[in-house]
Amino acid sequence: MDLLKFKNPPKEYRTAPFWSWNDELAEEELRRQIREMKEQGFGGFFMHSREGLRTPYLTDTWFERVSAAAAEAENQGMDAWMYDEDRWPSGCAGGIVTASSDEYKAKWLVMMPSSAAAIADALNDPNTAAVFCLEFDPGGSLIRFERIGRSDQITHQAENNDKITYCQFQIQVQRPTSNSNGHGYIDVFNPEAVQEFIKVTHERYLNRVGEYFGSVIPGIFTDEPTYRSKADNSIPWSPYIPEYFSSHHGYDLMNHLPELFFESVESAKIRSDFYYTLTKAFVENFTKRIYDWCDKHGLMATGHLLSEDTLVKQTNAVGAAMPHYQYMHVPGIDHLGNNTANALTLKQCASVGNQFGRRRMLCEIFGVSGHHMTFADQQWIANYHFALGITFLSQHLVLYSMTGERKRDYPPTFSYHQPYWPYYRLINDYLARAGYFCQQGDYFCDTLVLHPIGSVWAEFNREGGRPLPSKYDAELIKLQDALFQAQIPFDYGDELIMEEHAEVVVEAGRAYLQINKTKYRTVIVPPSLTWRAGTFELLKRFVAAGGRLMFVGETPSLIGGEPDRSSWKGLLADADFLADDCHELIDRLGQICLRPIQVETKTGEDISHVIFQVRTNGDAYYCFIANLSREKTHELIVTAPKGRYVYSLDFASGAAAQVEYTALGEKLQFELTLAPAGGRGFLITDEALTAGKPQLSLGKDQSVIWTADQWNYRLTHKNSLTLDYCRFAAEEGNYSEKVPVWQVRRALWKAAGLDPLRGLQPWAALERNLDLKRIPIKLIFEFMVEKLPAELGLVIENSHHWQLKVNGRTVSTKTDRYYWDRQFGLVDICEHAAVGRNIIELSGEFYYGVELEEIYLVGDFALRQTGYNSYAVTGKPERLANGSWVYQGYPFYAGNIVYETEFNLDDYAQDTRYLLQLNNPRGTLFRVKVNGRQWHNLISEPWVVDVSGDLNQGGNLVQIEVVGSLRNTFGPLHHRLQSPAWCGPNQFVDAANWIDSYQFEDYGLIDGVSLVMVR
Repeated sequence: MDLLKFKNPPKEYRTAPFWSWNDELAEEELRRQIREMKEQGFGGFFMHSREGLRTPYLTDTWFERVSAAAAEAENQGMDAWMYDEDRWPSGCAGGIVTASSDEYKAKWLVMMPSSAAAIADALNDPNTAAVFCLEFDPGGSLIRFERIGRSDQITHQAENNDKITYCQFQIQVQRPTSNSNGHGYIDVFNPEAVQEFIKVTHERYLNRVGEYFGSVIPGIFTDEPTYRSKADNSIPWSPYIPEYFSSHHGYDLMNHLPELFFESVESAKIRSDFYYTLTKAFVENFTKRIYDWCDKHGLMATGHLLSEDTLVKQTNAVGAAMPHYQYMHVPGIDHLGNNTANALTLKQCASVGNQFGRRRMLCEIFGVSGHHMTFADQQWIANYHFALGITFLSQHLVLYSMTGERKRDYPPTFSYHQPYWPYYRLINDYLARAGYFCQQGDYFCDTLVLHPIGSVWAEFNREGGRPLPSKYDAELIKLQDALFQAQIPFDYGDELIMEEHAEVVVEAGRAYLQINKTKYRTVIVPPSLTWRAGTFELLKRFVAAGGRLMFVGETPSLIGGEPDRSSWKGLLADADFLADDCHELIDRLGQICLRPIQVETKTGEDISHVIFQVRTNGDAYYCFIANLSREKTHELIVTAPKGRYVYSLDFASGAAAQVEYTALGEKLQFELTLAPAGGRGFLITDEALTAGKPQLSLGKDQSVIWTADQWNYRLTHKNSLTLDYCRFAAEEGNYSEKVPVWQVRRALWKAAGLDPLRGLQPWAALERNLDLKRIPIKLIFEFMVEKLPAELGLVIENSHHWQLKVNGRTVSTKTDRYYWDRQFGLVDICEHAAVGRNIIELSGEFYYGVELEEIYLVGDFALRQTGYNSYAVTGKPERLANGSWVYQGYPFYAGNIVYETEFNLDDYAQDTRYLLQLNNPRGTLFRVKVNGRQWHNLISEPWVVDVSGDLNQGGNLVQIEVVGSLRNTFGPLHHRLQSPAWCGPNQFVDAANWIDSYQFEDYGLIDGVSLVMVR
């Protein structure tokens, strides 16, 4: 491994965020933001059309901006990735594709109850796909059905059986949707529709910026394509499905439609075949078609699918996720929220990546976590992904503009707007080094778990009210967790992939099941109902060749959805092991599976929070270990194959250090301490590397020799007060009561007749040239002042649009000054404010394109709470105490505070180590400087700095910068849950969870600091 590359990984190992192109795009601003991203350690970016885009999509102006961004990326040595859609899901090019023809639009087949009297009309309806008479047993299962082709069949059926009921299947074309700018999503099964999407999007990019393909523009992102049904009693549909179905299964699907909704003797087979068909058709017609185009033109196809995280969700949205990944040069997923959930999503993607030799597996990550997301949070989630095989991260989201609704676009934004932006390179470097490390060698794995989504297909029933077959999800996760706990590396095997890429091979007398490039010695069949005939035959050959086949829990009884217990009985008899549950299986696997590296705690306690990945390159082993606990530090013992050297790789600093170990025959053992959310890489090799000396362990004789609880301080940004309640008057009417600003927005939007434009992109809405109403409006905001500050400003989005009065005096809103965002005008109102009650009046016209938003007081002041939701501007406290700065005058503050204090160290000993420990600090990250020397950056626990070399005998100055975020200014400030786990636009205006009082996140030195002497 190249330690210089590890220290400063090149662009292909660095993160590339979703860059939200969400306003009128200016070339120089695009170039400026690219330079900012370069400085903060990004390797590239995805040019992502997003909510709020004003520049018309896929026009000359759009491509001029893309070309300028690519040129600047080339100047900066960065990658400019394309994104193939206006917002998401990918496929309709912002409605351009589907506007041209209903044939291109997504369709569903809806099962509707009917009657004898209605059947004649149904048969004459061109949207009727089929009509059936049905007969059920007392338990509700279908015992007989017949497709009706002529109206004269109806009377005959009704006369001969009063138990007969009727249903019809109607083809419905997707109605206009806001996400497609009032048109509709694409029929992913229609070859002409997908080809039109490629023509409208990919071919235009080729014509306009093709010179950058394969170099500055490495690839293109496809986001959340889907065939998802929108309601019960409906299934995905396309005119192409029946023929595709019959060509693969040899019978007419149209004669069996009721069995997709009702239980019958054959329903498992029909459903198995149907969802197999949907999946295969989707993969071949959409994903592979785009992959082939990219491959031909030197691009890497990447992206992710909708609803990858459970078997049931996949069935309903994409069929199965794994077959799509084989047709991505960089297979991808998304992981939203501040959590480490849904390991199945990661393992599915990484498994296909391993099998097809992909080094880079992508995750769109960190979105919806809220502005208060810390660097430690990001490290924690990223470590989880690295340990499970994901190596390339795309942060969601870097905002081009924060104006209007854009600021609420599933935060956080990782951009120049954040007070932590100057330090974002710290976490980007961590992520880049970990990504580089986890792409070394090949994943060590000789165990395959068959992926049982076919069992969900067989029981998947779209009839309203029927429970979905989630038991196979639960059983699979139980098995997956048991394998993680037992530290047994494994991949998943998908049946559609195995159809084309799996074979049984024998090497040196050992049988393996090989999927493309990866060989597996042991195959596990999880709890399941059915497997395809090809899979069954593959397993038979594997066992016959001497392969290790194991079953756990429910054993299958169907092949291809049809009962065949006798065949399974024979295979079960020949299997290596039948386990009743996961415990039995793990006991058996522990005896036979290769586990080159094992991790345990010194005390033998639960280790379920520790996960790791092992990769090999010849005799070298690369081990990435992560502690997923947010509370507990783990003292670990690592046992590994013997090598001459063990090196520890620190992702935060980029340092490599030799590790002392104990030889145990053919093994070696070393100790490791992992703090909460911590991650570390280890290289075990016979090759000598230029690395640091083994790190000295801390002595056990530790004593606290100084603490601090009072601080001098300095703000790095202006303090702020969010004014988010106002009174308003429209069209010379009376003023309203005081209400939240978002309610004013909604009222004016409705009054202006803008509801038909709700959810449309501005570029698309403005193309309609509608005669829209303009409404004169006035807004009254109030604030209290107890002590006038030396500096007081008002931040107004697009301030030039408004006329402003402060306490009755007109104030110009034309200003070149801005705050936070370059379109947030900063207006000086200091000379117009007064002690006591102050009135701000904004007046102007409201119409489409005017974004009515909260306004903000900023300046050199503190705040005092005067009521449950009211604050007054007051003087700044001379000092801060330990605890949250929210309660010391800075509740809405979006910035950093540098804490300072001095102390005497009379007995300084140079041979003693001194540690400065932050006790329960709250912030995005922390920085420590002693006596004006270097800044020490802390992005995750332990919140400890070795300051031995920074201290003086006698007087010492300590400075600690607590870095904040936009959270307490921009919210959500009124949500009942304080900081909801899913933070999107609705959480800022959620009436059901709205409370009038303010909800803040704590920031500051909560329990102060301690100086610890270690001997």
